[in-house]
Amino acid sequence: MPSISSKDAPVEIDCPPRRDALLLGRTIAKAFHSLPASQYLIPDVEWRKRVYAAYFKLAVEDALDQGTVYSVNGGEGVALWLPVPAEGLPAVELDERIAGDDLDLAERDRMFHQTLLERHPFERGAHHWLMILAVRPDRQGQGLGSALLDAHHAYLDQQGLGAYLEAASMRARDFYRDRHGYADAGDPIQLPNRSLMYPLWREPQPAP
Repeated sequence: MPSISSKDAPVEIDCPPRRDALLLGRTIAKAFHSLPASQYLIPDVEWRKRVYAAYFKLAVEDALDQGTVYSVNGGEGVALWLPVPAEGLPAVELDERIAGDDLDLAERDRMFHQTLLERHPFERGAHHWLMILAVRPDRQGQGLGSALLDAHHAYLDQQGLGAYLEAASMRARDFYRDRHGYADAGDPIQLPNRSLMYPLWREPQPAP
């Protein structure tokens, strides 16, 4: 894909190859390490540091197989999108890839995704779900997240498709609402550890 100018500097957006899955998993792990949802998934900080990149590598591979993955500047940021058909998504099952190494994490992963699935707005019809947007901590605030969003929003607007996501913090919620056309899609979602996720919806935007 061509370079896209952010508010600070040009950035290079591409659709990465499968061999970059672990690299992108590391980017997500660094960006998400301290989030309340991460504290639910892997309560032990040191264990989280050890296994989180491999955990997110699986999410990257799933998105490569089933949806669309963008990376920016060789992996400084990453976005994982999944198309959601009008009939919805299948029930959440225990991920055997995780269970083989860490059954406790696999159980929490299943509960996490089940909690989100129960609030997913399938009644809105076909749309795309932003599963993950992550930018390496030392590159946050420099327009990379916005560039990643703009890359796929352009496609969604062209196709007349809405977008849905669950923001993992109030700061992220404000970023999506104030700068990228999202609106609250109901009350916050409470995870089993009482941390909150914020559901947001974006209607397709008309061409300027």
